[in-house]
Order: sequence, then structure tokens, then C-alpha cells
Amino acid sequence: MTMHAVVSVLDEKHSEMVQALWDDLELSCALNAVNQVPIPHFSWHIAEDYNFQELENHLEEIVGQINPFHVKTTGLGVFTGEAPVVYIAVIKDPNLVNLHEKIWGQTNEFGSGLSEHYVPESWMPHITLANRDVSVGDLDCVMNVLGGRVYNWDILIDNLTIVFHEEGKVGEIRKKFNLSA
Repeated sequence: MTMHAVVSVLDEKHSEMVQALWDDLELSCALNAVNQVPIPHFSWHIAEDYNFQELENHLEEIVGQINPFHVKTTGLGVFTGEAPVVYIAVIKDPNLVNLHEKIWGQTNEFGSGLSEHYVPESWMPHITLANRDVSVGDLDCVMNVLGGRVYNWDILIDNLTIVFHEEGKVGEIRKKFNLSA
């Protein structure tokens, strides 16, 4: 499976917190597929392929116009279906929506095989805790492990980052752009 994404990598403190949650889910529920993309983040845009030169040029322009900012999280969520996805919800405030629309609008034409889940009307920003190896039957274990915790986090976002996942290269950073306006 080939997949690339424009994401924001979490700060060190929150990356460690997410990694600890992943470890708890692996130990208690035998869920570890999320570790195939082992960089705690939330995604802005996902595609099967990009024109990387154009994408990088436009991201460089975008980050020059944005100051580092904070996102807030609240609680757990589940994208339902045969293979549920468990996540921490990122609050979709007007500033975040505007930035997502800007990123989408300025990068959309450089990707192919775009994920419909990331179009502005559908986008639900989130930090994935469990995916791909989760079944409906696993949700009891997941909620027993994670359900009693508080997820009201305030996270400093200081980057837009291109990550890729393809044969032999799992969740690797292609290029990180630091916000600098």
C-alpha cells in the first residue's frame, strides 16, 4: 500500500503520551498496527501519490504565512465500520478549519488518489490510537484500557510535515516544514 500525507507531528510531550497509549493498547489488547506509522500526528491531507516538488514548494509558501499555534483535544472517538478506528478528537475550531481549507486548496491539485475523508466538508481532525487491526470485538478492551482517562490536551503545533508509507518505508518523514510567520 502506498500512501502519503501532509500532517502535523505532535510536540515531544504529546508524542510521548500517544506512544504510551499505543504501548498500553499493544500490551493489553494486542493491537499494534498503528505502529506501522509510528509518528504521533494528525493529518491534513492524504493521497496515494503527490507531485512532491510542487507540494513542497506550496507548503514552503504556506508555512511562511503561519505562526505556531495550539490545538485542543477532547475525549475519544471511534470511526465505526468493519475495521473501527479509535482516536483522540482534535477540536475543529474556526482557525483550524480555515488553515485546513488553505492547505487543501493549495495542495489538492498536486495529489492523486486523494482520500475523501480529508476534503474540507468531511475532515475530522484526530490523533489515531488504533487502526487496521481493530475489530468491533476489540472495542471493549480498548475502552477498558483508554476509557477512564482524560484527553483534554493543549498541543503546540509548529510544523507541516510530509510523511510517506510505501513498500519498505513505513511512516517516514520526507520533509518537515517549521511554521515561522
